[in-house]
Amino acid sequence: MKEMYFHLAETTNKETVENFFKKFHNKVDLFDKVLIMDNHAAHVSLEVQNFLESKGIKVLFLPPCSSYFNPIETIWSWVKGKWRNSLLQVQNLNSKLEGWMIEELTRICKSCPT
Repeated sequence: MKEMYFHLAETTNKETVENFFKKFHNKVDLFDKVLIMDNHAAHVSLEVQNFLESKGIKVLFLPPCSSYFNPIETIWSWVKGKWRNSLLQVQNLNSKLEGWMIEELTRICKSCPT
């Protein structure tokens, strides 16, 4: 069974990243796993690093300016393009945002090239 995990936040900062990993860690055992992240300021914060290390997670960082090593950048670019089109069709984005987000992510993931 494939599952999708996400954390809705208005901004990406060390608090939202740490909250994501806390919630994710409650569902998936990350002990003794390797996590590869880019050098976003929230990812390299001491708070996030300390939390991940306390859970036995080894963190490796991609070299700066290496989007070609980071396939998620290509995927996010593609997803953002799909969302831009979808957002134009949503009349009241603030109502039922979470339900809409889940439906959109599911639809986009199903249409992702494999």
